[in-house]
Amino acid sequence: QFALVITNQNCKKTDGGIRITHDYRILNDLTVKDAYPVPVIDNVFMLVKDSYYFTKKYCFSGFYKIKLDSNSRQFTSFACEMGLFQFIVMPMGADRRLHYLNVLAVVEALRKHKIKIKLSKCIALTKKVKFLIYVISFNSLKPDPEKLAAISNFQPPTNMQQLQSFFGLTGFYRKFIESYAKIVKPLYELMHLQNLASNFKNKNGKILTRRVVLDWNQDADDSFYLLKKIICSYDHILVLPDFSKHFIVGTDECYYAHGGVVSQLLKDVVRPIAYYSGQFTKTLNW
Repeated sequence: QFALVITNQNCKKTDGGIRITHDYRILNDLTVKDAYPVPVIDNVFMLVKDSYYFTKKYCFSGFYKIKLDSNSRQFTSFACEMGLFQFIVMPMGADRRLHYLNVLAVVEALRKHKIKIKLSKCIALTKKVKFLIYVISFNSLKPDPEKLAAISNFQPPTNMQQLQSFFGLTGFYRKFIESYAKIVKPLYELMHLQNLASNFKNKNGKILTRRVVLDWNQDADDSFYLLKKIICSYDHILVLPDFSKHFIVGTDECYYAHGGVVSQLLKDVVRPIAYYSGQFTKTLNW
């Protein structure tokens, strides 16, 4: 009757509550993926331009409000001290498309289906709101201070996984940073060398990865601390684009990197909308 027996383990939520987790990696590998496009975050920001007030709602256990098809329930089975169970609603973390809501009818839909809202996570009529890893206010965008604190407290990496985590944290904010690619060049070079050292093929030709100690050097150290200083020491603010006004495009380059910025003149001040940067490949075209 049950396809898998999945043992759960508990972990704490940020608010101190207990989150029950399940290991659905095997199920996810066997699930046919639903290639529904995820909205581009920058396009979402366009929708809030000229907004003075923001409201954020958080559905209490939102996944559990979505009923699971009866033919799929057996695949979500799990075991605990009280016996063997299966989900009748959508479990958190399983694949497939989750929910479609008409944004303009959210409040009415919640009321109609008697879905509770978790008040501790709701915000209404505020002039700024946290959205994902950003803080949105009237026509402007800033990094989330909590994420900046995590970057500020990040210690020099000792292995590839930690270096990749650092890139993951800072990469989200590269559009706030002028010449990001130029700054992190020593770190990218180090990561490339470590990839060559850690990846190898077994006798069947399959590429495997071994854990190696990061060959940290002074250039990488300088790059690491410079990036942290630039991200955390300045008040980075981007403006949301006004398509009724002209755009200003600035570019720059050096031997190994290129960059640019899109800006607009607002109230006689040139304000950045986004920075862009990248590194050249070793291929030269004449």
